Parts: sequence; C-alpha cells; structure tokens
Amino acid sequence: MDQAFIKRIEYCNAKLAADQLRAGDSYTKLRRSVSIFILNFKLMDDDKFFHRYRFYDRESGKELADLTEVVIIEPSKIREITDDSVKSSWAKLFNAETEEDLKMLEANPELAEAVATIRRFSKDKEAWLEYEAEEKARKGYIAQMESARNEGEAAGIARGRTEERVGIALGMLQKGLDISIISEIAKLSIPEIEALKQR
Repeated sequence: MDQAFIKRIEYCNAKLAADQLRAGDSYTKLRRSVSIFILNFKLMDDDKFFHRYRFYDRESGKELADLTEVVIIEPSKIREITDDSVKSSWAKLFNAETEEDLKMLEANPELAEAVATIRRFSKDKEAWLEYEAEEKARKGYIAQMESARNEGEAAGIARGRTEERVGIALGMLQKGLDISIISEIAKLSIPEIEALKQR
C-alpha cells in the first residue's frame, strides 16, 4: 500500500471539510463532505474495487460522525461484471475504453449524463477550461452571497444593540440621572447622550 498516497487522501479529505468554513464561521455551518478517488492503479491490498471509509471507534465499532467520508474506487480490479447494479454500471463506465463501450453505457439513464460529460471533455480541452471557469464563478457567487448575508446579519445585530443602548439612555434621562453615569451604563458617548437629551 502506497502510504504517501494514503497521506495525500487524508490531506485532501481534511481540506475538503476545512475549506467550507471561513474565519469566524461557526462549526455548525460544516456540512457533510465525501472525497471520491478514482485510481488508475491498485492501492488497497485486496480484490475489492470499491471502499468506503468513515470515523469509527476501533474497539466498539461505533461511528463517531458521518460528516466526512472517503470513497476509493480502483477500476483496474474490475474483471467481468455481470450484474446490473448501479455500482457495477458505474464500474463499467470507469473501465470504458472505446466509443462502443460508451454507447452501451449511455442507454442506462443513470449514466447518460456522465457519458455526455466524458465525451464533451474528451473532445475539447477548451470545454474543460470553460467548465472550470463556470465552477469558479459559481463558487465565487455563492461566497459573495454568504458574505453579504453575514454582513447584513452583523449590521442588524449592531443596529439592534445601538437601539437598545439608546432606549436605556432615554429611560435614565427621563429619571434625571447624571449624564456621566448614563454614558458609563449605556455605553454611549457624552455627546451622543447630550444629543438624545435635546430630543
């Protein structure tokens, strides 16, 4: 087993989860992530072509969480597949080498879109660059929307706090408390309280 590649898998999987959060984000925003590695060589020391890994306690067998998962697919281990399960159909797609192989597979509605994508990117390098640009733009748009929403929430919270302090200051002014005491309790400056008093 290639330990260097295993470390690469662990790094990519951790980065996929970590990249979801920006500085100051709560861990509650973390969503489930699945890293899928389709290899053109044999990595695992067995005959299985499909492996799924998650976090488990080695003694009890209990799962810690399902937030992260690693899937390793090794098409080179696939020999004759006769069943028509979805997993086997995808395995056949990974091993497809000719246009005839793709024609047979695109009849399966589960694979039609994947086959069309393979054809598109196989023929045209520019299409792949266009796809990457679209993805980058889409992710940038999502990040901008999230940032705007977070800024709006922060502004709303700040406005609410200011209004609360103003309300406290007005109440204390009505009771005739000294301006310096009001300033200290309401966390407003003396000029701000003077302006409130003029109202």
